[in-house]
Amino acid sequence: MSFVANKIRNTKIKHLQLDPFGFCNAKCWFCPVKYVEQPAEGSGVMHPSMIEKILVDIREEMAKPDGVVDPNFKTITLSHYNEILLYKQLDHLLELLRIYKFNCYILSNGVSLTKPRTDLLKSYSDVVIHVGLNIPAFER
Repeated sequence: MSFVANKIRNTKIKHLQLDPFGFCNAKCWFCPVKYVEQPAEGSGVMHPSMIEKILVDIREEMAKPDGVVDPNFKTITLSHYNEILLYKQLDHLLELLRIYKFNCYILSNGVSLTKPRTDLLKSYSDVVIHVGLNIPAFER
């Protein structure tokens, strides 16, 4: 077996980026979505039951001696080419993360960081361990 194949076979998943939908309310200069529209298949919304299935699968793999997920796996990133604060089921998603004992990073453009959303994130301070606001200083 080649060195690379062996490393891949013996490497466990240590991090997950979860994108429950593909909608954003901005077209930031640095984002590919500003220049190339997202494909139609990216416009779907992941139902909380699918998110729960993913979390259950991760937990099961963590528990197996030969599982593909590292037993110390903990953090899920909720960012990509979307605005997670616009996800209508964000409260449910955060509750699922709490139930399954995961935490998360949130990356946002800040436009949707309203008082209710801020209060929601604060109420999940055991789950939301990082909020990054991507706000270029040279844009109004």
